[in-house]
Amino acid sequence: MTREAAPPVDPHGPSLRPGRRNLSERAESRAAIAALLGFAVTAVAVAAVGWGGRAPLSGQGSIGTHAAWLTAGTTAVAFLVSFVGTARDGGAEWRRELPLIKRIIDLVALTAAVAAVSALGIEALAALFQAAFVGLTVDPLGGGALAGAASAALTYFASGFGSRVTTEGIAVLATSTLFIGTLASMLSSPDARWWELHFSQLGNQQGESAAAFNSSLILAGLVIIAIADYAAHDVGRGLRTRGEAEGLPATPLELRSAERSDRTASPDRTIARRTAITAWLFIAIGIMMCIAGLVHDAVNSFVHVGAASGMVVAFGLLAIFTLFGLPGLPHGYRALTIGVLLGTVVAILLWIPLGYYNLTGVEFISAGLIFAWFIVFTRIVGAYAEHDPDLAR
Repeated sequence: MTREAAPPVDPHGPSLRPGRRNLSERAESRAAIAALLGFAVTAVAVAAVGWGGRAPLSGQGSIGTHAAWLTAGTTAVAFLVSFVGTARDGGAEWRRELPLIKRIIDLVALTAAVAAVSALGIEALAALFQAAFVGLTVDPLGGGALAGAASAALTYFASGFGSRVTTEGIAVLATSTLFIGTLASMLSSPDARWWELHFSQLGNQQGESAAAFNSSLILAGLVIIAIADYAAHDVGRGLRTRGEAEGLPATPLELRSAERSDRTASPDRTIARRTAITAWLFIAIGIMMCIAGLVHDAVNSFVHVGAASGMVVAFGLLAIFTLFGLPGLPHGYRALTIGVLLGTVVAILLWIPLGYYNLTGVEFISAGLIFAWFIVFTRIVGAYAEHDPDLAR
């Protein structure tokens, strides 16, 4: 009796488990169906609205405006259905342990952000093409086809994102929400010299410019609050896979406290404490950003400035905590984090006391550094959760 030969080993890694493969297949199936429905709904609606005439690509009553609103709806529904469907299929089971209210807030925030980014993206693309094709108008059938194609593409990506929500993906979504919303506000601002004061001046005005800026702050803040649980989950996995559950040294502060009390801190409690710190610092940043968007500078300068300053302080605490509280992070990340912290301090010093530029310059540089760090951190912490032995080298 001969033994059967073992199946060949994939040199690129283990194959997907049947359950995981089925999840991926269902996700792709949902995304394809969502894209087709997004095309059909948007194309028919845009063609029906513009029937009997021709419309420009951008501007009031344009193809771009109609497509933006419709695509916001199709992407929101596609993301929502995909996110909930994946959860019911067994994906991200750890989220079931979260309080129901937190899961609802996360879902609403992510859905709204996906819709907003999609709508603003359509508007920006339409404006770009209108600037390139000056005076161009399109008939209803052509306009419907263009709008449907753009909607289908974004709806497909929204559905795919809903099936594979990761810490990095949410960070990119938060950054995109704030960047696109702020850019839209800058381009539509009635005050061409707003930059002589600060970015908050965009939110002090009336009309679409203020609404775009303030809403982007609120949405980005809510999305950062959603990041909290994902980042904390990755941190907890990373700590456990590094043997933290077997009693690796805690932070220096915890060690000194344990020595004074003549007892050793429980490793499980240490992990829980560090994951909670990670989550609450992200939540603090998100809450401060929401407050800055809800209470703009013209309404209450003290609250607005306090929230903006608190956001920077919370970020600094989070960055410092990752340096000392998360063992095994790569040296490159540590160097980057120190560089971002120093860069933020230098940016402030260039404003006060050196007077090199105004407050707008400080906000521009600081926001760029902080959100770039967010994306790098979420990528690093994703790898941290997988416990790559070469990560810390």
